[in-house]
Amino acid sequence: MKKFFVSLLAVVSIYIASAQITEPQPSLTKEDYLTKSRQQKVGGWLLTSAGTIGLLVTLGADFANSINGLGSLVTGDAVESGSSYTVSYLLSAAALGSGVALLIASSKNKRRAVEMDLTSFLKMERTPVPFTAGRTNHYYPALAIRLALK
Repeated sequence: MKKFFVSLLAVVSIYIASAQITEPQPSLTKEDYLTKSRQQKVGGWLLTSAGTIGLLVTLGADFANSINGLGSLVTGDAVESGSSYTVSYLLSAAALGSGVALLIASSKNKRRAVEMDLTSFLKMERTPVPFTAGRTNHYYPALAIRLALK
């Protein structure tokens, strides 16, 4: 029975590995990169502002809860167990971090769109060099010129 499950798992994993799409994805155009950049920037600003507002509101609620606890210590009343704001802190920090990551990705996509218009740029070429155990690749910069044929 164990051999059957192991062989079944092997057949399924080989099938999944061989069923992957190997066709190249179409390259994105300048307009695609700019649209993607704009959408990421809007999402990034929304998430960053939501995370910042969430952190400020959570800090205010936590501060108010701690002030109420101090008042009961002064009067000698029993201190009630306050609510924990850990989930609010984590969600706000996650939104803030995601927003910053989207803003960084937005600038990278905008840079890619701008680089598509450049006519000359530095390109890293590679050369196979014989080595004692086989070959190794050495990289060197080369000046490349792109001609737009429209």
